[in-house]
Amino acid sequence: MKINKKSWKQLKIYGDSSNRDFCISLFDNYMMGSEDRDDFSLIYFNNKDQKRVEIILNEKKIIKDWIWNDVVEKNWNKKCKDFFKPVTINNKIQIIPFWEETNQDYLTIKINPALAFGTGHHETTYMMIQAILDLNLDNISALDIGTGSGILSILLRQMGVTKILAVDNDSLVESNFYENLKLNNINNIDFKIIDCCTIKEFDYD
Repeated sequence: MKINKKSWKQLKIYGDSSNRDFCISLFDNYMMGSEDRDDFSLIYFNNKDQKRVEIILNEKKIIKDWIWNDVVEKNWNKKCKDFFKPVTINNKIQIIPFWEETNQDYLTIKINPALAFGTGHHETTYMMIQAILDLNLDNISALDIGTGSGILSILLRQMGVTKILAVDNDSLVESNFYENLKLNNINNIDFKIIDCCTIKEFDYD
């Protein structure tokens, strides 16, 4: 995710992974991003949100051990390059950052991994791709809810799905979504910033 601040707050939380996941979900509307490690998770916020976050932590009492850190802006493109490695799924699909060379042995999805959710590393994206690979996609349509970086829509189009609507409720993903379409030479997937609960027409397979 692109960070435009010179500094921001990093919340480091400890505890059971399920409790940490639930805690992170409480901050979904205003956190700037998160990272999961074996024994702790990191959540990033604007500086102004620290008091509000602490109120929630004290009210919910899900996490008992946490610490704040100040994070100063760095060269995030370089950091991303150092961290991001290609993701290979079922020995068929490879998700790579835009600076990597395409491997012709795989169906490849190129992305800019720095801006929006969906790199293939997270279990939700990985498992959805595995599920898609098991489907018969002839003459079907698809609704991609919470599209983020657009990986699933890109894969569906590469596999022959012609009617795709990708939606997200976070306007920050829009530029990254279209950037990733361009990286994969795709230009005709419908995209909307919308609350999926307000969609009236669900005429999709």
